[in-house]
Amino acid sequence: MTPKEQTPRIWTVFFMMLCSITIMLLFSILLTGIWMGFLLFQGQELDNIEKTLLQDSNYFILSLIFTQLAILSVTLCGAFLSPTPLKERLALRSVSLPFWHWPILILGSIGSGSLISPFVFEHSEYAQMMANMLAEQSIGYGLLIMLFGSVLPGVGEELLCRGYIQSRLLQRWTPILAISVSGFFFALLHMELLYILLTFPIGLWLGWVQYRYQSTIPTIVCHFFNNLFSFGLMVFLPRFEIDIDWQSGLLFNGVFVLFFILGIVLVAKTTRSHAHLQQQDENRFSDGG
Repeated sequence: MTPKEQTPRIWTVFFMMLCSITIMLLFSILLTGIWMGFLLFQGQELDNIEKTLLQDSNYFILSLIFTQLAILSVTLCGAFLSPTPLKERLALRSVSLPFWHWPILILGSIGSGSLISPFVFEHSEYAQMMANMLAEQSIGYGLLIMLFGSVLPGVGEELLCRGYIQSRLLQRWTPILAISVSGFFFALLHMELLYILLTFPIGLWLGWVQYRYQSTIPTIVCHFFNNLFSFGLMVFLPRFEIDIDWQSGLLFNGVFVLFFILGIVLVAKTTRSHAHLQQQDENRFSDGG
């Protein structure tokens, strides 16, 4: 086999990016068209439909399910068609970590979002729409949205961005470039400009974790708990009438940023230690030990 034939294909990554965005938009447009038709049939005025959609929790949760299933289906189709085994193609490799590492990784993920959220969240139309809509829901329905909003993106977006896309880019590009591209595409999936800015640091952090551990499993766990925390704040804070002023908010985010820094140190130290032990094992094996 020639070196050219051994080189991992990179065009499939960009094709998957295009397919996932296209199908996600098609699913969203289809659902919106059906929902608008239903509202018009009920006698809703056309001028008020957009506002009604933004405040409709049923539309929100169905939109979330439709778009995430689109991402997941495209990812799995691409992985099944790949000559590389599915688990290896999506970097679903087991990771053995001490239990106390997981809370730091999770809090570090929340901290990566805290780097910019104090300056962006209040100005993001999409984020404010979600916050207002969730504040009006019952606890039961709010918990349902928290569940769907944590599990589906945690699995679908990670398998696509860190599993399918980044793992292949790392085979051809430098880690900085591969992580930046996958992180930007991850942010782009969130569509609204300010929300893209909000999620880009999270994408970089998750990309770095995946690169250091060579597995998407830690990033799926971190993404799940990051979303669970974010949705939880929007569901529960209004019910307990907790109003966080800018000073408390700054302190609150600062604590998570410290965990983010601690997480960077932990990941770097842990993965370096694992690499050293692996090299020792390889040396003993080569020496016949």
